[in-house]
Amino acid sequence: MKTSNGRRMEARAVDRNADLVARTLEGDAEAYAQIIDNYRGRVYKVVRQKIRRDEEVEDIVQEVFCNAFQRLTSLRDPVALGAWLARIAANTTTQRLRRQQVRERIKDMEPGDVLPTYRQPGDRVADDVVLHVLAAVESLPPAYHSVVNLFHFEGYTCQQIGKALGISHYAAKWRLHEARWRLRANLEPEIDREYVFSRS
Repeated sequence: MKTSNGRRMEARAVDRNADLVARTLEGDAEAYAQIIDNYRGRVYKVVRQKIRRDEEVEDIVQEVFCNAFQRLTSLRDPVALGAWLARIAANTTTQRLRRQQVRERIKDMEPGDVLPTYRQPGDRVADDVVLHVLAAVESLPPAYHSVVNLFHFEGYTCQQIGKALGISHYAAKWRLHEARWRLRANLEPEIDREYVFSRS
């Protein structure tokens, strides 16, 4: 049971949060800096439960507060500010881990592995990556589309592609190189482009 003193402290915290949120929404940068100062420790603990590298924890904490700032208008009850930030921290951390898993899958991709490796039931993030990669491949000009399909989906070597398309081995390799750069330019920023179609 809360004491009268405890209720007064809680009321002051609610008023303080409401004031800081209102001032932040009005463009007061110092108010949001105070929110960060008040809740950084709590957010850090949430992230630290799943992430061990200090540098990565700090990076995610910054991302959490950036995300929170962008969504602050959706906070209906300032009394729930701490819990709201903790949820964003948990979700941001989970998303970071899932993106890392997808990057590792892409990094280890072999010809013919794309669909069975990434389209796993219930893995929405992986499905999104597959659909985006396939859409990027489909958008390539025919000459590039053909070499990507043959190399990454059919398992052809550049020499075999050259024979199939009636071009030299070097021309096939050059087209594949150009196709990769076009794909990287079209892929979403959160997918680590360094790893996409890195096999040579």
